[in-house]
Amino acid sequence: MKVKIGTIKITQQDHVLYFFKIKASQLYDLVEINQRDSDKDAGYQRALSPSRAKAISRYIIDKKRPIAPAIIIALNHAKFNESTNQLEIDNIPNAGWVIDGQHRLKGAKIASENDVDIELAVISYLNVNLKYQIEQFITINQ
Repeated sequence: MKVKIGTIKITQQDHVLYFFKIKASQLYDLVEINQRDSDKDAGYQRALSPSRAKAISRYIIDKKRPIAPAIIIALNHAKFNESTNQLEIDNIPNAGWVIDGQHRLKGAKIASENDVDIELAVISYLNVNLKYQIEQFITINQ
């Protein structure tokens, strides 16, 4: 079974990105975030800080303010349907990886468990290798 999401295809030079919106709870179920590994040599992503995620959830619930910018992900189990302008994502827990925005996503997921399931803006790459993901993470975070 696939999750189908209306998507805007964006081309920048020879790179393609996909922009869409999705409920935080649904995105959280489709992608992996670095929650367990604090060993910096084991991956490029920082380990998730539960206190930071909880602070973001309180901001969403108590302040009722939007969360921006977009969550950046890499989908490895999806394809873009040109005729319908939809991403068709395999409905599996590891369909993709969060490149940037893991604390915002986890905070929004916690808020969804308190009946505030917000829509998130997402920019996705499809089937990019680990080296490219690392490059994007470093570019965004430096």
